[in-house]
Amino acid sequence: DNDVIDCFSEMIRLHGEKDYRPLIRSISYTLRASANRCTRFRVQLFQKRKNQNVHIFNSVLSAYSESGNLHHCLKLLDTLRIYDGVEPNADSYSFVMEALAVHVQNYVNRPKNALHPVQINQRVKWLKLADQLWDEMMMTYEIPINTHVFHQYVRMLTLLHHRNEDTDTNYIQMATDYAVDAYKNQSFDDHIVSEKSWILLVNANILIENYDTALELIRKYLRSEPEKYYTILERHRQQSEKNNEMLRQQQERLLKEKENDLLLSDNNESSGVEDVFDNDDSEELLLSSMKDEENE
Repeated sequence: DNDVIDCFSEMIRLHGEKDYRPLIRSISYTLRASANRCTRFRVQLFQKRKNQNVHIFNSVLSAYSESGNLHHCLKLLDTLRIYDGVEPNADSYSFVMEALAVHVQNYVNRPKNALHPVQINQRVKWLKLADQLWDEMMMTYEIPINTHVFHQYVRMLTLLHHRNEDTDTNYIQMATDYAVDAYKNQSFDDHIVSEKSWILLVNANILIENYDTALELIRKYLRSEPEKYYTILERHRQQSEKNNEMLRQQQERLLKEKENDLLLSDNNESSGVEDVFDNDDSEELLLSSMKDEENE
């Protein structure tokens, strides 16, 4: 681990500031395999003050983010905020935002939560944290929002939507509106919304059967393989119509069975009344016969 830190630091010294994200991901891939190793690597970072730089810290943030360890990501970001000589950069915030998105995804996908909507106060908490990270990045450190941060923010919003919930807030539509506005806003980079984000939004809108919006996204914003997503949309629409028709037929069948049960119940009640009258007539005949026998 010490050799990795020294080698990375020397590379930065020789080549200056570049896009080290691929290298950061490679280091984090080995770190996230073991929580103990990740912790040990972080401790060694703080001990080697002369070779410290934000890219090394970002390797740890990346390892935490990919596993959804939001707590450790936030703690390390807090350290970077006050640490001498090292300030968080765009990658730092993108990894923390990714940790938040993965954390939400892990929460939603838990068996006990998969079929139930996320509580409103939990949503508010996650959205508030995402907005705080966004504002701090732009306002405090004057770091432009990049494609990675934007994608993870949109990803988190789509995860907040739940198909089994009837709510006034459509988080997928909210995420779609953010993406379209960002694309049109000249203050953002022209490519702030990546192809990956558009694909995410197309699939999310198809999932909730918002076909018109999905179709518009495919037509206006997808740059690669639009035919593929036209096909996915059409197949989903056909399957949805088929499922709705099957559901309608099932409901009609259940309604008909219920009507038949009610009709049968009414018939049984009528039959029971006739049986009572028949029993009364038999009893009268028996009494009359007994009186005749007594008279004889």
